[in-house]
Amino acid sequence: MIEDGVILKNVKIKVSGKNNSLVICKNVKFYNKSIILIENENNMLEIGRDSDFQGCSFILREYDTKVTIGKDCMFSSNIFVRNGDSHTIYNAHGVKINYAKDVKIGDKVWIGYGATILKGSVIGNNSIIGTQSVVAGLKVPNGSIVAGNPARILKQEIYWGRERIK
Repeated sequence: MIEDGVILKNVKIKVSGKNNSLVICKNVKFYNKSIILIENENNMLEIGRDSDFQGCSFILREYDTKVTIGKDCMFSSNIFVRNGDSHTIYNAHGVKINYAKDVKIGDKVWIGYGATILKGSVIGNNSIIGTQSVVAGLKVPNGSIVAGNPARILKQEIYWGRERIK
């Protein structure tokens, strides 16, 4: 489902498998070779209204997960968001150990250039993810700045705006 006012400029979207869904809410803008890939079964990508994406990849290739992006988010270029590893890892007894997990990105989140958001990550409202950071299953509190590889919380009780002021 793609709502009114959505701009998809140079975006590749592929949804295959069973019971998968894509929801892009009003006034979302995608630019610069973004990729949305949803495969296998029971996966959902939901993107809240008024968010901007510049060359981002959303890869949902596992089973039974949801990736949720809140409203009024700003994603820079070369960002990857993944719900799983896309290949199975077994323990010594032949049991799968790397199951896919949901990703939740809150409202008004700013993600810097080249960041990677991996399975199990939860990013609170009004947070900032630094350039080239790798968020791997981290629970980021509302109003936080995180950065690094692996990402860690650098500052809390912040907020940000799109405007540029002197």
